[in-house]
Amino acid sequence: MEKHFYICTMIKDEHPYVREWALYHKSLGFTKMFLYDDKSSHPYDDELGDLIESGFIEIRQVNDNRRSRQVRVFNKFIHSRDWGEEDWCAFLDVDEFLSIDGGENIEKFLEPYKPYAGVMLIWKNYNANSRVETPKGISTMEAYTEEIQNPFIGPQMKPIAHLKYVNCFLRGPHYFNPVSGKIIVSTEEKEFGEATGYMYARSYKGAHIKHYITKSWEDWIRRLKRGNVTTGIRTVETFFNLNPDLNRRKDELIKDLDYDEFPTIKKDDSKWDGEAWSTQF
Repeated sequence: MEKHFYICTMIKDEHPYVREWALYHKSLGFTKMFLYDDKSSHPYDDELGDLIESGFIEIRQVNDNRRSRQVRVFNKFIHSRDWGEEDWCAFLDVDEFLSIDGGENIEKFLEPYKPYAGVMLIWKNYNANSRVETPKGISTMEAYTEEIQNPFIGPQMKPIAHLKYVNCFLRGPHYFNPVSGKIIVSTEEKEFGEATGYMYARSYKGAHIKHYITKSWEDWIRRLKRGNVTTGIRTVETFFNLNPDLNRRKDELIKDLDYDEFPTIKKDDSKWDGEAWSTQF
């Protein structure tokens, strides 16, 4: 039986980052990526042309402006075909890098989880490493090594789904409902869900997700100019809360900002809204 290891995500103006991210996950053994383009400013031919031509990447357009469009995109993908016993999909953003212990590939890592609807991977979060400018000539994982304590209230994970056993995403892009009779597990094969308690089943054993929350100040500003699916989730203040060492340069860094360039925040939108972060970061 042919095995397929997919990645599905929604992208918007990820041109500086998406090639490195795609090639990294290709090296782990993923066989195809489905990238849903949420109205990027221009195509990805320069960054991904060869990967599109080879069939490794397929780009699909998002024609939806609703806040819930990421969940809708994931559900559209899930129900786009009848999946086989060996069809898996990681639902990762471009700032999330799967890290598998011992250099294993994705096929070997997933072998113990075949009886389940999916395995949940926990975030390890990284900040800007005191970087103001985007680093040149080094990878994301080399550039950002400063792990920070998890600042989030709610879901702090992403799933790799056994597609045949997925019902739907419902409350957000971090967790899906399995079909009846199947469960989602942690990497230690403990049941993972509301009934068992998300925190109880947390485990970094075997694999986790490296979540590069801010990257550099320059990258953060680029992200604010792009806008967010949910208004007010990322703000200027968010960056300094996650990178307190750069507060000493805050006045210098913000003095010439034009808040009209940030479509989903306002100048006074500085509150650390942890409740909102919990589902949409």
